[in-house]
Amino acid sequence: MRNKPSARVARSRDSLYKALISMVSEDDYNLSIQSSELCVRANKGRATFFRQYRQVGDIFKLKDLELIEEFSTMKFSGLTQTMVWSRVLIFIAKNREVFDFKFRYDRDKVFRRMIVEIRDEIAPGLKRYDERLANKLFEMLYFEVRGIVKIWIRDGAKVDAVDRVVQRLVYAANNVNRNWGTIFAT
Repeated sequence: MRNKPSARVARSRDSLYKALISMVSEDDYNLSIQSSELCVRANKGRATFFRQYRQVGDIFKLKDLELIEEFSTMKFSGLTQTMVWSRVLIFIAKNREVFDFKFRYDRDKVFRRMIVEIRDEIAPGLKRYDERLANKLFEMLYFEVRGIVKIWIRDGAKVDAVDRVVQRLVYAANNVNRNWGTIFAT
């Protein structure tokens, strides 16, 4: 794991990231934003930008790495499906702005990696199938989970709705395993 940046560097990165997603959102996902424009929007100097990044696209890459590293430090083994989903949703709610942006523009690589990382905890029943079928069922589950979480985020990722969303996610996982598993296994 990389060293955690100082509070000042973290604030600069956060400011640049927020300015970038704001600019991209305003310009219909146009990624041809110049570092000078970004620095003006974020109220940061170009030297600050270039101390941390080589180009504007590096901001997205670094944010993805930070999210994946933070998620990877979370412990899920030995928890129930409900507890796992609750922790995942709270993590997403904490980073709602980032995930909202990613889902809005179908850039869900981080979310996919998170779900793959907890695959055995959220869908333990898939272990009983051969690898090919288990992967097919997991893909079905992933897209259903993605849809549920995407709607929850779009609706504001309210923490008071976590229990209801968790129930739906557990149901989705069990449904894929129970119903689709038996259909494809025959």
